Amino acid sequence: NALSYARSHDPITGLLSRDEFERCLKASDLRTVDSTCPAWVASIDIDQFKIVNDTAGHGAGDVLLKQIGMAFRQCLSVTDQLARVGGDDFAVLLQPRSRVEAERVIECMLQAVRDLRFDWQGARYAVTVSVGVTPFLPGSEPAGRALSMAERARFLAKDQGRDRVRFTSDDPELAARGAEMAMVA
Repeated sequence: NALSYARSHDPITGLLSRDEFERCLKASDLRTVDSTCPAWVASIDIDQFKIVNDTAGHGAGDVLLKQIGMAFRQCLSVTDQLARVGGDDFAVLLQPRSRVEAERVIECMLQAVRDLRFDWQGARYAVTVSVGVTPFLPGSEPAGRALSMAERARFLAKDQGRDRVRFTSDDPELAARGAEMAMVA
């Protein structure tokens, strides 16, 4: 029904809401996966989104969010989950696949945004995103931890110059923080 849809979807993009995305992660957390490949959780932030909102207005920002959501969707399979989890933040749950396959999907998403030329009232904006990705083995770790680790990796990608992706498994510091968090939990 309409009320259920409104609770589980972002009103601007029509993508899953943060709460619904977290429910999807928890639901996958309860399933046993017959796979040696992990699922992957990505946290994505639009670089310099504030510039679009400040110079062109929130209406332009809303249109850009919709266009980016559509660009991302073209790179994903029907079983992957895509959500808008905050102002200019998206999250993706990639179903189990190899790291090489996950890298291809994430690179497709980065390129789709790079190729997007956002025109608004005579002004053109080049858009990029920063992405953090972490492997997620449903049932072996808390679902919330995976999103948190992906967000940390995304912050590193942003700090290192934007328009890039960071995998938590490539960073010993992030991996150590993840191990510490698991021990505390």
